[in-house]
Formats: sequence, structure tokens, C-alpha cells
Amino acid sequence: MTIIYGLIARAPRTVLVEHTLASGNFTTFSRVLLGKIDYGSEGRFSYDYDEHSFHLIIDQGLVFLCMTDDRKRGLAFAFLDALMKDFAPRLEEAK
Repeated sequence: MTIIYGLIARAPRTVLVEHTLASGNFTTFSRVLLGKIDYGSEGRFSYDYDEHSFHLIIDQGLVFLCMTDDRKRGLAFAFLDALMKDFAPRLEEAK
């Protein structure tokens, strides 16, 4: 599994940080996806798009999202959990 793209966003559709080394229309699709999210809900979701999968965690109004080149959700969510853990202290510092 390769993680091709990742981002952290907050409501409504505000991208705080994103990173990729690839090119493609996945940034456009991620913005569409961010527009459809219920930021009041929390949970883990996956969406398949062509040969890629978008995996996201919504937690306290923040969205942690990554795009992978296959459908292995366990590894993607392990990455997102680590991203959330690493990002939490930075969020507290900003308050």
C-alpha cells in the first residue's frame, strides 16, 4: 500500500495542511469530499474512486484524510491514527 496524498482540514472545508509528491485530480476530488462531510459527526469512512481509496477520520470537527493506491483500510487508518496523535499537541498549542 502506498499513501499518495494526505490532508488535515476543519469545518467548513478549510484545509490546514496537505501533502503529496504525485500529480492528479485527487486534490479536486478531496475538495468535493470535504464539501459533503457532516463535520458534526465523528467516525471513520472510506470511499473508493477509480483505482484509489480515500480514507478519513472525522474527530472534533477535524478531518484527517489520506488517499491510497489500494483498498487496505487497516494500514490507512493506522497512518491516520498516527497523524492525529502527532497533530493533537500542535492543535493545543495553537489555542
